[in-house]
Amino acid sequence: MNIIKNNFVFHNGETATADGNVLTVNVANQVAVYITGSTTSHTIKFEGSDGVDVNANWYPAYARRSDDITYDSQTTDVAECWVVDLTPWVAFRVRIDAISGTNATLTAIGRVVDTNG
Repeated sequence: MNIIKNNFVFHNGETATADGNVLTVNVANQVAVYITGSTTSHTIKFEGSDGVDVNANWYPAYARRSDDITYDSQTTDVAECWVVDLTPWVAFRVRIDAISGTNATLTAIGRVVDTNG
């Protein structure tokens, strides 16, 4: 297994809804997304794309929660890790669809790997 990017920052202390940084997949075939923060309520959506330009289409990307093997394309929890298969995607993002609470912040950091290498 080759670590492609040890820390890819999708969001860092985000306080509002945002698409976040876009990961161009290249040779990577898996990313572990670590979600932390403090909110009253939020929704984070995992999304994969068929391209990297402005005309790219974004689709739900299913991820596996590491602690109980739940599959979903979104989460409303923090202090968890989700693992995403990147093989179908040209690009991947972790979109904050909703966030609320006093001093609410969300951080999503990825560890990008090539499990074939």
